[in-house]
Formats: sequence, structure tokens, C-alpha cells
Amino acid sequence: MLLLGSVAVEAKKSVQFFFYEELIEIEYDERMHVPLSTSGTSEDIVRQYYQDINNANMLMVVSNLFYYKKELNLNDWLFYLLVAQTADTIFSGESENYRTLFCWFILQRCGYVVQLGYDEQDRMAVSVFTGDLIYEAPISKTDQKIQEVFDDNGKIEVKQGYFVDLTAVLKQTRIRGTSSRFTLTRPVVDQRGRAFSFVMTELPTFSKVEHEKKRISFIHDNKLYAVDAVIDKSIIYALYKYPQMVVENHLKTPLSPVCLESMRSSLLPLLENQSPYEAVRMLLSFTRQVSDYGEDYLSYRRNNLSLFAEETLFYPKSDCEDRAILFCYLAKELLGLEVLLIDYPEHAAAAVLLDQAYGSTHITHEGKTYSVCDPTGPGNHLKIGEVPPHFRDIAPKILRD
Repeated sequence: MLLLGSVAVEAKKSVQFFFYEELIEIEYDERMHVPLSTSGTSEDIVRQYYQDINNANMLMVVSNLFYYKKELNLNDWLFYLLVAQTADTIFSGESENYRTLFCWFILQRCGYVVQLGYDEQDRMAVSVFTGDLIYEAPISKTDQKIQEVFDDNGKIEVKQGYFVDLTAVLKQTRIRGTSSRFTLTRPVVDQRGRAFSFVMTELPTFSKVEHEKKRISFIHDNKLYAVDAVIDKSIIYALYKYPQMVVENHLKTPLSPVCLESMRSSLLPLLENQSPYEAVRMLLSFTRQVSDYGEDYLSYRRNNLSLFAEETLFYPKSDCEDRAILFCYLAKELLGLEVLLIDYPEHAAAAVLLDQAYGSTHITHEGKTYSVCDPTGPGNHLKIGEVPPHFRDIAPKILRD
């Protein structure tokens, strides 16, 4: 008994590192540091690694990771970043393939549906099943039905979606097309598990935060106004280089509490004593002038870049989808209005439910008539119910209500 206890203690190790300024300590069984075979096919190597690492106490490292996932309120993407940083720290002297194998194994142990692939140079990559479409990432569409356990009672939901190459997304490897570059390995594939979600419906709760105040000036009806937005820099850091999702998924991410409170204290007083129509007019003036207009690639050297609402308030450049996301969020949170995020060819806008339909451009949705609003500008001449002339005869797509 003493001997067994001694061996267990000797096998226990720990590492510390900073994750978004948070000090992380991960305990692990050193026996999971198994040698990687150098002979045989890629599938043979993976199979042997899987068998060897299962001899270690993997519950130790998995429970540590889950603790921080809950403590910091990490969504699946941020949790994967934590897993990847753990692999980089523990196995800093090992190859990239070794660390990729560890991430694949851990994600599988954590209940996600994962696949492992390798290319012609035997470089490995881990992919996860998700229902979220990610831009500029290697994805492989699948007709395979995934069984997703989504409650504690073992209830199963059958889903269809994509396998997204997390390794490439993490490196921001740019590819053309959507097909995966990798041949899939066959061993140890389990199609029962949870779908991975990139959507951030709740913000992480970091203990160390940094606030930055930004004054935003705008002109409305020939009068100059100023709004003080307080930005949570820890959230900006967490969203930096976030995988690019469809526009409507960016709208699901809220402002940080401090930023929302700054909007309520500085912007809301300008809006609340007006009629809903006049409040929307002023809100349109605000979003049209929130920052300088700039197209994605020219501003940030990235295509298909959609900013989250807090990023639009923080960064110096924004375009149509960024301002539409911010407008929809503020119209709902500050004014309590029903609002739609809508999409024209190469242009995002919004539609608001008011006491009546204004202007000439409306959308009927679920028996209600919404007035189209263009939060972009850069001019401030378009009224509620007006869109740029080249969109007047085009029916937009409703992205989210």
C-alpha cells in the first residue's frame, strides 16, 4: 500500500503559465509523457500513442482543465486555447505533432467529437465537429449524423455539420476552398459526443481586467454629442484573432458589463427622453460615426472580418456588418426594441419594429412590419426606411431576430 502511494505521488507533477493574464496551474501524471513511435504508418503511431497514454492517470489533467473552464467561464474555443497552451507548456521539448496528438486526445476525453488527420509530410491536425460555419479555415462537410449528448440524463440529439481543422485555425493558416488538406486516421474514432461551439454567448470572467475609456463624438441634427465608452481590454484580448464566424453569430456575444454600463450612463440619457423613432435616428447617427469607415482587408489585412460589438467601439475602423451588429445590440439593450439583422449582397443592415412602418423600405417577418435602417453611412443622410439606391429592389435575407 505504501509503495503504491509513493509511486502515485512521484508520478504527480505540475506546471504554471499565464493564460490571458490568469495564472494557471495544471497538475498531471508524468506518465502521460509517453515516447512517440518513429516507425510504422501514421495510423500505427496514433494507435500506439493512444494505448500508451491511457496507462497514465488522465483524470488529473482533465479535471484541472475543466476546473479552469468553469472558473473562467470559457467557451469551447477558449477552452481549446487553454488545452493547446497546456500542451505547449508540458511538452515544450516535443514536436508539434506530439502536442497536436495530446490536444486531440484531451478533446476526445472531454467529450467532443474529434478527428485526427495528417498530410503528405505527416503533419498532424485535429478537427472538431461543429454546426458553426467558420470562414478561411479548412473544413470538411459531412453527411454523417453525429449523436450529441446535451443533458445529464443522456438525452441524444442527432446533428449534422462540419469538421473544422482547429490546428489551422489556431495558426491562422490560410487556405483556398473548404476541403480539408488532411487524410483522416481511422483508429479510436467515436462519433458519440458533444458538438464543438465557436459561438460566445457569455463572456469569460477574468480576474485581472484593464479598462480603457474612449470618447466617441458624433453629429446628429447639426449638433455635436460625445459618448464615453469604457472598454474591457481583457475581452478585447480574448476576441483578438477570434475565428471568423457568420455575422449573426457575432451578434450573440454581449458587451462586457463595464462597457454596457458606460453605454447606459452616457448614451442612453441622449435617447430615453425621445420617441422610439427619434431615438433610433440618433442611434443611427452614433453607429454611422462610431469610427472611421474602412474595409476589412485595407484596415486589418484580413478578409471576412466581422467585429464584435465591443471591438467596434474600441477599434479605429469598422464597416457595414460591424456597425449593423453594434446597432442591433444597442437598439435591443438600450431601447428595448425588436430588431432584425439583415443581409444584402455584400452589405449588412438592420430593421426595427416601431409604432408604424416608416419610409419606403420594409420587411414583413412573422406578421410584423419592420422599417429598414442602414447603420453604416459613412454619410448620415439616409432616413429610417431608406437604403442605398442600389439595394432598393433587392429583398434582404434575415440573419437573426
